[in-house]
Order: sequence, then structure tokens, then C-alpha cells
Amino acid sequence: MFRSRFYSTNKSPETKAEDNLIQQHDRKHGKDGKWLKYLILALLLGITILLASNYFIKKSFLSNSISTHAKILNLKNNSSNTLQGIAPMNGFIRITYRYTVNDFFYEQSEDVYQNIYSQYFDYNIENVDSVEILYERNNPENSRIKKLNE
Repeated sequence: MFRSRFYSTNKSPETKAEDNLIQQHDRKHGKDGKWLKYLILALLLGITILLASNYFIKKSFLSNSISTHAKILNLKNNSSNTLQGIAPMNGFIRITYRYTVNDFFYEQSEDVYQNIYSQYFDYNIENVDSVEILYERNNPENSRIKKLNE
């Protein structure tokens, strides 16, 4: 039956009638291939919604954030290969930092991946350095390291 659907080119009238019945049956029971189009459309719509929500969350954070300096407490490299010190060849660096807002201390950690390391730092950071961070005005616990071009 599969072969007759797709590979037969010289069909008799009986075979054509049988194929028409099979196609009608497939359409009636949702086996006509349209579900794939709807699945792809749903996936594209879902990806678009995720990207848009991520964009608006980032835009909201940047518009409600305040810049300050934080002292690096700890650098943890997950890679054994290093590039002139702490910058990993692959993987990420977990940076733990502390900052003060209204006489309260906050401590956070952030992972900086090697492929975007140069967006954050133009040198190899060490434990004695400080980093510029952005924290949310209404929620100082929500913070992240500021990129160079922000």
C-alpha cells in the first residue's frame, strides 16, 4: 500500500480509486501531513514569544537599574585550560561579588562564558579587582555584571 501511494506512476483506474479512498481516509484522520506545518508554525510562534519576552525583560531591567562597583570575592574557573591566567579556553568563570546598597551588603554570583568574556572585560580579572554591576532599583538583590558597551 505504501509503495502504491508514492512509487506507482502507471496506475490503473482501480488503483487510482483505491488511492483516492486512502487519501480521503488519511485526510479524515489527520494523516495528510498538514500537522507538520502546524507544528512548525507553533514552534516558530513559541520561539518568537520567548525571544520577545527576553528582550522586554532585559529592557525593563536596564531602564530600572543603577550602576555601582562591586568587589570580587571569588573566581572559580570550570576549565583546566587557561588563557594567560583565569580566562578559560572553554567553559565559564563563576564570579562571586559583593556590593553595598543603602548600607546593606549583597553578595551574588554570575557565570561569564568564554565566548562572551570580551563583552564584559578587556583584561583578565583577579580576586583583588572590582567590577561594575547593575542592580535593580526596587530589588537590589537582583544584579548582574555590566557589559563594556552598556
